[in-house]
Formats: sequence, structure tokens, C-alpha cells
Amino acid sequence: MKVHSEETKRIISEKRKQWLAENPDRHPWKNRDKFKSGPCEKAKEFLRSLGVSFVPEFSPQIGGRYFSVDIALPDKMIALEINGNQHYERNGQLKPYYQERHDLLVSHGWNVFEIHYSACFNLQKWAEFAKQILEAPKVSEFDYFNYIPRKKKEKPWLTECSCGKMKSFKAIRCKNCRCKMPQKRNGIPIQIPTGNGSLEESSDMRFHHRDKKLKKTKTPQHDFCSCGNLKQLQSKRCSSCWDHDTAGNWPSQEEVARLVWEIPSQQLAKQFGVSDVALAKYCKKRGISKPPRGYWAKKLYGKL
Repeated sequence: MKVHSEETKRIISEKRKQWLAENPDRHPWKNRDKFKSGPCEKAKEFLRSLGVSFVPEFSPQIGGRYFSVDIALPDKMIALEINGNQHYERNGQLKPYYQERHDLLVSHGWNVFEIHYSACFNLQKWAEFAKQILEAPKVSEFDYFNYIPRKKKEKPWLTECSCGKMKSFKAIRCKNCRCKMPQKRNGIPIQIPTGNGSLEESSDMRFHHRDKKLKKTKTPQHDFCSCGNLKQLQSKRCSSCWDHDTAGNWPSQEEVARLVWEIPSQQLAKQFGVSDVALAKYCKKRGISKPPRGYWAKKLYGKL
């Protein structure tokens, strides 16, 4: 386990303070709702029921520190900290970091109340404490209605798209608009069948909601045939059109079933003017059985 020296701890602390100064709303307790404290939310609901105006997660910005207070009444200089067990030592005292923060707020005129989280589940005992908050005099003026917390640091690498969403400044449009644009190949919009005999321009978004065969059209190995079915990009026709066009050149299925057992596939395919792979697909599609591997070698040497 690596142990940091005092000098390293000081450098890390300065870097952390500088980062918090430049990114005030990037603190983990402000980024996500899952970090919300249940006891703290109960305390806020109780104060709202009493009609007390407060600011949650208020940053005093004193002493070059950029921490935030759970509940703050800036006009009365009152701060409420809802602490868990991790804020205390075994003897019940605040840990050095939280004690230092407490003393810093007190030195600048704040009245700080350190409240254990268990007290938020028994708010009936807060009557005297609530009376003290309500009767506390105003120290300064503070506009709760027009108060705007510090915004996050602007991201120069993001710009606004024409639809209003954010996009990278190098991109022409955001991801959502990009998916809705027609998909093109060689500058020509791709046409896809709609099921009613017509064609529409395809887009990336359409492929997410269609079957797996149409999803293959996103890859350059596939394209659409004139009939609307998928085909290989280098092929002129799909398998259905190919069977229809070459049906006149093939003999009957009974004749093919007889010939595949008399002539090897490569020689028989040359007679039909097709490849041996096309012959195998033809037989498989029509349920025609072919000789197994090694059949012709065994027949040649009389070992069948």
C-alpha cells in the first residue's frame, strides 16, 4: 500500500481545491440523485412544513474552500449539517476535516448545527430547535426566489444541434438527427421495400426496428435485389431470382437426383453451367440427397 508524504498530500489537496473552484457543480453529491441522503430529505420536508426558506447544498465560498452545506439560511447565517457516522471519531468528536470546516464557518459568523442523522427520524423533538431557527434575526438580505446556483463549467467541445440537442462541435448533426437521415451508398439513397410493393429511402434508425435480414444491409457485403430481397453486393440477382431464371436450364428433380449419384458434382455442375456450390444449394433446397464425402474415391477403387 502506497503511503503519501505530507508534500504529496498538500499537492493533491491543492489540485482538488482548484478542480472544485472550476467545477462547482461536479461534486458527487450534486451529480446524481442516488447520493441523496434520506435523513437530510426528511429534515428539508420538516422545514418546508414550517414555512422556512432555505437553500440546499449551499456553497459559502469562504477561505478559498469550495465545500457545500446541507441546509443553509444565508439571511440568518445558519447552517445545518446532517452527519452520518463517518463524520465522527470513536469518541463522538467530529473528524479533523469536518471540525476544521465547522470552525471556518463559525469564524465567518455562521451559526452551525451539527445534527446526527438519527435525529431526523424523530422530528417531534425538533420543536425547540425549530423555534430557535424561526426566531433568529436576519443578519443580511438574501433573495431566495432569484437565487441561481453556480452553473457547470461550459464544455467548449459541445455545440447545439439544429434540433436543440448537444453534439460534438466537429459533427454536422447530433446522433438522433444522424439516424433519421437517409442512408446513402455512393451518394445515392438506398431504397428498401416497405411490404406493400413500394420502396422507401432507408435510414440508420429504420434498421433498429426491422428483422435481422434487413439489419445486414448496414454492412457493405449486402444489397437489395430488383425484387426487394437481399443479395450479395457483387451478385446480379438474389437466390430466388437466380432459381427462377435458371429453372429452364435444369432437368427434372428426379433426373438431378439420379445424376448426382452417377457423375461427380464438379463435372455435373459444368454440364449445367453452374458451380458445384450452386448445385449443392439446389439439392439442399429441394431435399435431394448427395453422395457422402469419399464416395467417388471408394467407387474408383471398388471399395463401396
